Amino acid sequence: MAQENMILETFLEHYKREYNFYHDLAKSVSDQCEKMLQERGIRAIVTFRAKKAKSLKEKISQRHKTKKYQSEQDIREDIVDLAGVRIALYFPKDRELIDNLLKDVFIVIEERLFPKSETDNIQDKTRNIFNGYHANHYRIMLNPETLEDKNKHFLNHIVEIQVASILMHAWSEVNHDLAYKPSSGALSDQELSILDGLNGLVLTGEVLLRQLQSAFQNRVTHQEHPFTNQYELATFLQGSLGNLYNLDESVEPSMEGVDFLFMFLNIISLNTPEKLNALLYRKLDWDIFRFPISDQILDLIFERNIEEFEIYYEYTMYRDVDNKEEAKDELRKILIKKLLLQRYIRCLAHYRNVQGDDLADKAEMLVGLGYPPFLSFIVGWIITADEYIHSYFIHGLSDLIDGVATELDILEKLDDADSKKAMEWALSGQLELPKKL
Repeated sequence: MAQENMILETFLEHYKREYNFYHDLAKSVSDQCEKMLQERGIRAIVTFRAKKAKSLKEKISQRHKTKKYQSEQDIREDIVDLAGVRIALYFPKDRELIDNLLKDVFIVIEERLFPKSETDNIQDKTRNIFNGYHANHYRIMLNPETLEDKNKHFLNHIVEIQVASILMHAWSEVNHDLAYKPSSGALSDQELSILDGLNGLVLTGEVLLRQLQSAFQNRVTHQEHPFTNQYELATFLQGSLGNLYNLDESVEPSMEGVDFLFMFLNIISLNTPEKLNALLYRKLDWDIFRFPISDQILDLIFERNIEEFEIYYEYTMYRDVDNKEEAKDELRKILIKKLLLQRYIRCLAHYRNVQGDDLADKAEMLVGLGYPPFLSFIVGWIITADEYIHSYFIHGLSDLIDGVATELDILEKLDDADSKKAMEWALSGQLELPKKL
């Protein structure tokens, strides 16, 4: 027994020295979650913590009774929530969206869904009417591709992320502290019944929050005044694109960058449902799940008026680069060429009745109809150009400008009547596709 107690005490002493590491690890994950939610216009409160030594001592002492730890490593493999993050959602339905986002941003080691079954309850299943805790728990590791060099020491360490509604998190705190912690003592039947009743109220509250979210979406979709924040903008875009693409409610397009888009739309006075609907009258050129909606809407804005790029440039990361004006001029040239090629492929597909899901599919189908194979190369160039225009990466701009010069010359000289008409329309600057004769 003395040897076993020594293992627990040694682990706790080591953990006290490591506490700041786990605190900083949890903060790093929390920061990424905050950024992810902010960019996509999802309402939530994100908190983080490293487990306190006192509560950790209670936990490992309790679990040791059944686990019978033989080493510190046994404890570390059993207690995986030393660093934890909570995402408390305003709207419970967003749990489905968060699930996909977390799996994109982090390396998910394990996922646990609560309740595990319809009979899960607080403590004594025979005493409860309602089925307790509703949440998703994820054990994740940071993705090395998203980490700055200064944070590489966080790699291969597990963090637990708990996702639930704000109401459910509040009830869970009360329930956990009273019903599960040894220091609270055994609860009476009346106390358990009250906790069960509170759980019922929370579940009812979640139903009302779902209705509130639907009412919010309906109001935002039909309002006439400008969006007041990125959350309204994100809700509007999800609804509009959902109708345009006939999407299921649980499926979310790539909404990264909606916070910046909201700011930019305000600056150029396009921040109303009516004006955005005028842009979103047709399906977008690119896969809405792989390519951020915000970037595609920016392309529509630049296609309508290339001068808007001057304003966009001033409010992006490029404002701090060396040779600012030179970089802007090169990016503008790339943007003009990119829009021209996108418009050409879109219009040629229109003339040839090609119905691909996005520009890449249309280009592939056009090649199948006998058009030059370098159309597929052009699509790859467009995607690369987009990464330059909408990202921090600006080195090698001159090479990118020259990247499709030969192909563009060939396209302009093609004798095919549809190709000539498509190039003519692409150069015209008109927004509506031409009528087929």
